[in-house]
Amino acid sequence: MCIIAKNVEGQDHKMTNDMQNSLGSLNGILSILRVKGVFQLFFRLGIWKKILILSFVPLCAVFVSGQNDIPISHYQGKDVASILEMMPRKDKERLEYFFQTLIGWDAFGYVLFGDKPMSFSSSEKQINPFNSFDSFCFAISPRRIQTVNGFETWKKYESLFSMPRFVFLYDESPSNETFLFINKKKFISTVDRHALLFQHVLRREVTGEELLQEATSKPLLSEVLADQDELIGILFGFGEKNACLFQRMMQLKSAKEQADFCKKFSFGYPWEKEDEELDKGYESVGWISANITGAHLKNLDLINLPGFCAILNDPETAALKEHYLETREKIIEYYKDKDFLEATLQALTAE
Repeated sequence: MCIIAKNVEGQDHKMTNDMQNSLGSLNGILSILRVKGVFQLFFRLGIWKKILILSFVPLCAVFVSGQNDIPISHYQGKDVASILEMMPRKDKERLEYFFQTLIGWDAFGYVLFGDKPMSFSSSEKQINPFNSFDSFCFAISPRRIQTVNGFETWKKYESLFSMPRFVFLYDESPSNETFLFINKKKFISTVDRHALLFQHVLRREVTGEELLQEATSKPLLSEVLADQDELIGILFGFGEKNACLFQRMMQLKSAKEQADFCKKFSFGYPWEKEDEELDKGYESVGWISANITGAHLKNLDLINLPGFCAILNDPETAALKEHYLETREKIIEYYKDKDFLEATLQALTAE
């Protein structure tokens, strides 16, 4: 039986449609309750305490603003270590969580340290908490809030970090922001190596450099690659045969047809054995950390492997698995005895 969902990068971060609407309602309600509670407390105070509070609040606002709002221009021209030394602690914590999520839950590390051309992730900015109980839990979960805060913090500081080998591409909607992290050299060489297939599917002459340039002005997956699963799968590093077979499978109408197809071609999820070992590690983490807060992300031994569907007994799949397992060990080794955030930014900005 195929694990179809695991073939799509960042699938664990995509919520169902009933969770993709608006967080505005919840924010409004919580804001009203907070304000009401504050005013009730305030009116119970004596006159001198009220005066003292009203005098003190503006001073606090100035102090907090001065502490947290350092103009970006003050960071210009400085190296990674100097930028982090100047950065407010809150922003450093948010950035660290953001990159821990990308490396621990997503396939970011396999692009940063390996041959994987690109990876995918998303940040759900607005969730309607009243659609279902699941959507309510997700809307208020620390994991989602921290991810959104981390993403916004990265966008704030991204221009400070020159990345000659990598690029982030963004596709924003009112409720959701998806982004791709791309190794430019690997992307270009992968397209050029499969040039005949790309040209056949897209029905035009293309090069890797041209496609990457196009992707700076329009969505890569939906427009540049025309939502063609075989091209997207190749660029996600799933292998040509695996990506093309996945494209064929997705054209089938029913779940039974897809299941029969997977059985016929021995097409399925290639990490069953490895995931059993990872699951043992997650058992020691605790449900709250594993599913809500993500506190366990500091333990790099729990880094996920890239999810995809594959021909289980094919040499292409065996080679991919070997490469990804080697890259995983390389990631773990790289971070030993290093400050996680600084080490990540140093790798991002290296020549």
